[in-house]
Amino acid sequence: MKFFKRTRYSYILLLGGSLFVLGYTSVLIAQWFDDTNKLEVIIKETRSTALSDSNFATKFSTKQIRTVSPYLNVDFLKLQSRNEEIVAWIKIPLVHLDIPIVQTTDNSFYLTHDLDRQKNKLGWVFVDTRSNIEHMGLNTTLYGHNAMNQQMFGSLKKLLSLTEGYSEDEELIQFTTEYHEMVFRICSVYVTDSQDWEYVQSSFMNDASKSSFIRMIREKNQVALFAANSLSIQDKFLTLSTCYGPAGTAKRLVVQAKLIMKNS
Repeated sequence: MKFFKRTRYSYILLLGGSLFVLGYTSVLIAQWFDDTNKLEVIIKETRSTALSDSNFATKFSTKQIRTVSPYLNVDFLKLQSRNEEIVAWIKIPLVHLDIPIVQTTDNSFYLTHDLDRQKNKLGWVFVDTRSNIEHMGLNTTLYGHNAMNQQMFGSLKKLLSLTEGYSEDEELIQFTTEYHEMVFRICSVYVTDSQDWEYVQSSFMNDASKSSFIRMIREKNQVALFAANSLSIQDKFLTLSTCYGPAGTAKRLVVQAKLIMKNS
C-alpha cells in the first residue's frame, strides 16, 4: 500500500513539474514573439521617417557610382528625437539588414534594451564604447544579437555560405553617420572564439600592430569570395560581431569590411 502511495505521490510531483516547465516555456515563447514584434514595429517606423525614398532600392552597383549616389541619406534629427544615442545607420542589402545604430557609455545596455530604451531580450545593434564614430580609426566595431528571426545581426550567418556566383556589388555595406556617408566592402567573414579579442581591437600603438591586425583579417577569412580584397594599414575597417550557434555559445561570427568610398 505504501508503495502505491509513493508511486502516486511521485506521479503527482512529476506531473506538476511538467506542467510548470510547460507553462514557463510558454511564457518565454510569448515574450520572444512580443519582443520580436516590437522590434519589427520600431524598424518599420524608423525606416519610414528617417530614410528618403531613394534609399529603399535593394541593390546598387559600383558601375553606376558616377551617375547614382551609393550613399544613404539619413535624417538624424528625426532619429535622435526618438533616441539621442542613435549615431549611425547600416544597410547590407545582401542580408536584408537596414537599421539605425546606437552608442552609449555601457556596452551591456543594448544587449537587453531596444531602440526605445525599453527592456527587450533581442536588444539592439550598437557601436563599441571604445570606437570614435566621428573620427573613425583603423577599426570600428558593432555588436548585435544573433536573433533567430534574422533581426539585428541574425542574418549575417548567410555570408558564410556565399559562393563565387555573387558579384562584387553583393559585398557592399552602406554606413552613414552624422558626420560621413560611407560605403564599405566586405573583406573577411569567419567564426572565432569568444575569448578572441584581437578582432575588436580599437587602438594600435604602431604600424607593426596595425600590420598584425591586417594579417589577422586575411588569415581568418573563411569565405573565398572575399579573399581577393587588397588590404593595408591605411584602410579603415568596420567590424560586425555576433554570437554563432545556440544561446550561451562561446563562438562568435565576425564580418569585417574596408572603407572604399566616403562623402564628407
